[in-house]
Amino acid sequence: VDHHTGHAAYSYYSSPIRGKALVLTADAWGDDLNATVSVVEKGQIKRISSSTNFILGRLYRYITLLLGMKPNEHEYKVMGLAAYSKAQYFQKSLQVFKNTQFVKGIGFDYKEKPKDLYYYFKDKLDGHRFDAVAGGLQKYTEDLLVDWAKNSVKKTGINSICLSGGTAMNVKAAMEINSLNSVKEIFITAS
Repeated sequence: VDHHTGHAAYSYYSSPIRGKALVLTADAWGDDLNATVSVVEKGQIKRISSSTNFILGRLYRYITLLLGMKPNEHEYKVMGLAAYSKAQYFQKSLQVFKNTQFVKGIGFDYKEKPKDLYYYFKDKLDGHRFDAVAGGLQKYTEDLLVDWAKNSVKKTGINSICLSGGTAMNVKAAMEINSLNSVKEIFITAS
């Protein structure tokens, strides 16, 4: 079983949701993919979209490193740090993130594609306060995932969501998805 099929199966089959479901998986990388959209009907998972260019999971890794923390371990600290930055302070950092990737339908595209995520953001965020970088990244994460979920619900007509993969551990983004009027219920697995 490939990485994202495993995420999708774990998410759906461990959830209390039965019947039709929309399954979104997102992480840094696994078996040449980093985001998928699947639908479940009659207990069968059918992938309808996949992405190899979703940068959010890797972006969190590099921003964690840029902020002087341990990548692949301290991303939760970056998410926690974001709460200490007010919107007026993180707008400049947020714009740096927004100038890269955006949601296009149920996939992702680039405004400006970084050749190297680490050095691109190291240069662009030079001089930005550490809490503003974290706040901008968190808001960007929420906006990107909410748009993706909203578009996926609209395309499939399914409003019960299972969310899985490392990116799903961003509890604030998951809370924002759950607050959408178009979402009836959401289940999130630990990874």
